[in-house]
Parts: sequence; C-alpha cells; structure tokens
Amino acid sequence: MSSHLSTCLRYISWNMHEPQTEQYRFEGENDFESFLWLAHEHGFVVILRPGPYIDAERDMGGLPYWLLSVNASMALRTSDPQYLYYVDRWFDVLMPKIKPLLYSNGGPVVMVQVENEYGSYYACDDSYMNHLHVKLKTHLGNDVVYFTTDGASPYYLKCGKQPGIYATVDFGALPMNDTMERLEEVFSSKIKYEPRGPLVNSEFYPGWIDHWGEPHATVPAQLVARTMYEMLAIRACFTVYVICGGTSFGFYNGANYDEEKKAFEPSPTSYDFDAPITEGGDFTMKYFLLRSVIQQYIDFNLPAVPPPMPKFPYGAVSMKLIGSIYDVLDDLCKDGSNKSLYPQSFEQLGQDYGFVLYRTKVPAFDSFPILLDLTHVRDRAYILVDQFPVGILSRMDGSYAIQLPKLKQGQQLDILVENQGRICYGPLINDVKGLIWNVTMNNRTLTNWEMFSLPFNATPSWFTSAYDSRVKSSADTASQSFAATHSPASSRDDEAVSDGLEDETASQSQSSSPLEGERLDANVRALEMLARLLRTREHERSLERLKRRGETLVRPPPSLLQSGAPARAVFTQAIRYYYAGLPLPATGHPVPSFYTGAFIVPGHIKSPQDSYLRLNGWYKGVAFVNGFNVGRYWPVMGPQVTLYVPAHALKSHPQVNVLVLFELEWSPCTAADDAADEDDDGTTAEFGDGVESGNRDLTACKVEFVTKHVIDGPVFRAWDGGWYRP
Repeated sequence: MSSHLSTCLRYISWNMHEPQTEQYRFEGENDFESFLWLAHEHGFVVILRPGPYIDAERDMGGLPYWLLSVNASMALRTSDPQYLYYVDRWFDVLMPKIKPLLYSNGGPVVMVQVENEYGSYYACDDSYMNHLHVKLKTHLGNDVVYFTTDGASPYYLKCGKQPGIYATVDFGALPMNDTMERLEEVFSSKIKYEPRGPLVNSEFYPGWIDHWGEPHATVPAQLVARTMYEMLAIRACFTVYVICGGTSFGFYNGANYDEEKKAFEPSPTSYDFDAPITEGGDFTMKYFLLRSVIQQYIDFNLPAVPPPMPKFPYGAVSMKLIGSIYDVLDDLCKDGSNKSLYPQSFEQLGQDYGFVLYRTKVPAFDSFPILLDLTHVRDRAYILVDQFPVGILSRMDGSYAIQLPKLKQGQQLDILVENQGRICYGPLINDVKGLIWNVTMNNRTLTNWEMFSLPFNATPSWFTSAYDSRVKSSADTASQSFAATHSPASSRDDEAVSDGLEDETASQSQSSSPLEGERLDANVRALEMLARLLRTREHERSLERLKRRGETLVRPPPSLLQSGAPARAVFTQAIRYYYAGLPLPATGHPVPSFYTGAFIVPGHIKSPQDSYLRLNGWYKGVAFVNGFNVGRYWPVMGPQVTLYVPAHALKSHPQVNVLVLFELEWSPCTAADDAADEDDDGTTAEFGDGVESGNRDLTACKVEFVTKHVIDGPVFRAWDGGWYRP
C-alpha cells in the first residue's frame, strides 16, 4: 500500500516550454527535470503526463497557440500530417530529457501517459494514438508502463482504449448511500476494456473547476473520504487530482464551452479545485479526513503534518495613476502597429495572450442610430470612440452588437479586445482570439485597420524606465506608512506571523464584504446607468415608473428584455456594479488605465512570505508584482476575490516591491480623482450617481495585502430573465 503514499502525478505543458515555435524554455519555473529529481529525492515515484494535449484547464489544453498561427484549420489531436509534424518535432526535443528520468535508468518515472482523455474527443483517431505510442517507445523504450486515462464509462473507453496501452479511468466522489455499488459500476467499464491488471483511478477528483460568474465549486469532504475508503477496501489504486490547489499565473487559464447553454466559460486565476491542500499550501479539513482514511489501511504511522505555509499581511498600498492606455500606448508599442485592410486575429499577429487594440476611422453615414456588430468577438471588447468609452461586448454574455449614437465621419473607433483564455476541452480547442470576423456598422464592413499588440505577459519594459519617479514617490510613502504600523515593536506576535496566523484585528478587518447587507433598489440604479449609456427615452420612462412604484426586485422590465442582448448585458453589468456598493460611471466605463504602488517587506521578517492581494473597489484587470504577472482579477464578477501572491515574486527588505494594475473598467481612484477636481468657482463637481463628489473618501485609491484568501465570494448570474444575488 505504500505506493499510494508516494506517487507524484506531473503534467508537462507544451505551451509553456515552446511559447513560440522552436523557442524552448526549460529554465526557472519550466525546469521540470529538477522538479522530478527533487520528487525522487523525497521518495516519490512519478506518473508523467507529457501530452501533447493535457487539458488541466490550461489555455488550449496545453497546446501552443502558434499552431493556429500556422493554420487555424489544422485538425488538432488527429493524424493530420501538419499537426503530427509539430508534435514529432516537440517530442524529439522533450523525450531525450525524460529518458534519464525513467525508473529503469535510476529516475522516478514509472508510468507515461499517452495523450489525455482521448475517448472524450470527437475525432476518435486510432492512427493518431498509435502514432504517439510508437513515437514514445522510439524514444523511451519498453521499460516503462504506457497508459491512457478516460472517463469511467464505455462511451469514453470505446475510443480511449488503445492496443498495447494500459487503460485507466477517472472519476470523483460517489454518492454516500451506494458508494460501493457505484464503485463496482464505474470499474466494470474499465474491466470490460482492460480485464487484466489493477483497478486504477488515475484522476480521483476531490473537487471541481471554477468559472467566472459561477459559484465556487465544492465537494463535501465526507463524500471524498467515503469513496477513498471504499477504493482502498477493494485494493484499487488512485491518485488524487489535485491534491494541492494551484494558480494559473499570467494568462495560462483556459476556458470551457457549454454546448447545451451555448456559453463560453473562462476559468479564474485560482485553480483551487476544492483540493485537500489549498492554493497557498495550507491543510484543510478535507486533507485531515483523507489522511485518517489512509491511516486505517497501513501498518505504520504517517509522517507528521508540516506547519502551514507562512503568510504575511503587508497591509494597504496606495496606488497612483500612471496613465490611460492612450497615455502610454507609444511606450507599450515601441515597434509601432500592424496595418491591414481587415482586422487580424491574435494568431495572425503572432500574439499569444493579453490584449489587442484595434483602430479604424468611422465612415460617413446617412441614417442613425448606428449598430456596431462584432460577430463572434473573442472574447471581450471595450468600445471607445475618440478615446471615450461607449460600451462592452462580451462572448460570455453573448452580446456581439451595440447601438451607438450619431457619429461623425473620421471619428476614431477603438476596440480593445481581451483574450480570456482559449477553450481547453472538447471539439472547439482551435479557439482563435481577437476580432475573427469583419466588423460592421449598419451592415457596412469597416476597413483599413491599425492593430496594437499588448501581450502583457509581464510588466511592460517601459514601466521601470519611464515612470521611475512615480514608483519612487509611491515607495517612499508606502515605506513610511508601513513603518508606522508594522514596526518590530508592534503588538503583532512575530511567532504567530511566521506560522501564517492572523491576529484578531486582521481577521476582523477582512471579515466584512462590500457585497453584504440588505437588498437595495438595484433596478433604479441599473436603469440610471442604462439611460446614460444608451440615451434612450424608453429607459428613462421605465426608470421614472420604477421610482414612483419603489420597486426593488432585481429584474428588468419586459421592454428591456425585448431590446436585445447589448441592453441586457449593460443591465447585468450595472447590477454587478450596484451590489459592489461602488459608484456607477457617469457616462459609461472609464478608459482602461495603469496604476502603480509600492511597498517594502518589513525588516523583522527574515524573508518574504506569501500573501493575498485584495482589490476592494477595483473591477476587472491584471496585476503584476515586480514584473511577475500574478493573474487576472474580477471581484465584481466572482467567485474569486483575492489573488495569491507567492513569496518568490517579492523582494526582501529593504528592496522596493512594485505593484502594477491594468484596470479595464473602474477603480476607486477614479472616484477620488473626480472628487479632487474642482470647478473654476471652487465648488466640487457632482459625480455620476448624484452624490456630491466632495463627500467621497479621497483615500480609497488603495489595495491591500491580506492573509485570508477569498475564492468563494458572491457571483452574479442571469436566468429566467432576471438577475439575482445568490
């Protein structure tokens, strides 16, 4: 039974190691060889999953984006000769690195997976799977067990099982009242296609994946423990996937597509998976319950549980505006822009992740209003006219068109498109990003486009050179503020901090949420925003009727539901804003902008410790710490509220840590800046929601580093024509 306790399951993600064609990276976080030798030193044997496709909720399932640059119609995961050429070339680089790691050569690798869950893929191409098997054997020989993994039913195993490759299945927790009966059922499928050998669940799920705008996925610990207990009772083998939650740093998160709902579902930055060990390395009740189950089946004591990973609340960090995307566009794109008659996709531009700013001129029109149509934009588009924001179109919301007011010939139309993650599972993994279809205004195709590539895989290089003075000023302020509240003589127990524990004050300060409280009149606020954005009398009249009736139900009137997806999307967004307890923009969404702040790790901490970045008042964007892209934030959408910031991304005292936010929609700094601006006569201007800006908190332009991770915050979803707060 000891093999149950010493098995390490390891994916190799092709897109991380070959981010651009024939540009290979095996250093730093990509040094999988050192990782596997470290596992070997600690007594683990390794089950290796080299792909080429791995899923794992990674962008494009781990396949490199540039395959679509070569040919967007390439038949991925098939025996298409063009696809196999690149797979073979990759394996010729990868496999010589794996060969010394095989158990037969003194290394830890005992099993190697051939592809991943291929029985779930529409192609069912036996020639492709055989080709991979032969290629692996050519490099690695026969002194390793080759295996496949598929769902535990004949439907998946029919195409997943391949001659000469050992078939395993995967499944999660089973119902409590008939666990053993269901266990026999799922393993019977495996036995039908693989009658010899052990019963193997190669992915035993302790939880499930999350998507933006959906409640955090959880699986009761009791169900997971009961299923594990019964598997051990029948001497089945299993690996827990995942035993420790992870993080899709940068833009590596993937997305799913729900065929039934026709819904695009990108995953958040956190890959917590409701795992027994959290994303930050802390042990949960589920971990201790599973540990107790395992202890019942072994005749020796399990090793002591190590202490939790230390966390530290570095506190509030004041943020300063660097500038809007227009202020720094020349610095961001020093090589200039690309030009073409029609818009080009990310892949055509040779860009993997991030954003592309598409620009053209408005032609002459004789009739108004104007319908701007971005058929199949992938994935989220911020529409601006003469640098003024006029709306958002979103693949998630199914909104691809927006009605614009009267425009003049020659006005500048900008469309900032965000790649929210390529689909990682199913038949749609060839998920091309950007504007993949012509853009029209009143059915007239727009031409002569200029495109600015903004990959943002790390903090843009312009930051350190062009804005040193702002960073220095922010760092000095942060250092003085931190010294006053976190001196070695403070009341905080250093020993408790080193153990990753919060003090009572910190816990109380983090317990409140801007989303808590009684239901407010969200319809009124949402329609106020809608009337401002769309400038329509219909919504103004609806607003007046609602105010007179005092209606508080979070449900749009029938006239709004009939006005099309763009209006409904605006209403949905307004509901989210209102429940966040934050001001609604006066005239649409602010221009995407960059903000910076700085802080110093206190001197009494021997080395930096993990922390979590909480962004109260910020809506949607990307965070960078010392140039490291820690991921996307979207607390208004949920369920993830905070971002995990690992210690290795931080600098030790007295070095300055620089935080950069690329905020796309709204920041608390916007309210503070507006409040600080006075009219010529000395009076303060009125902010958009009717509250005098002079009453606003001018210290709101901050973020906070805390020790409590929030990945199960409120979310906002739409169904039955109404929007509700769970």
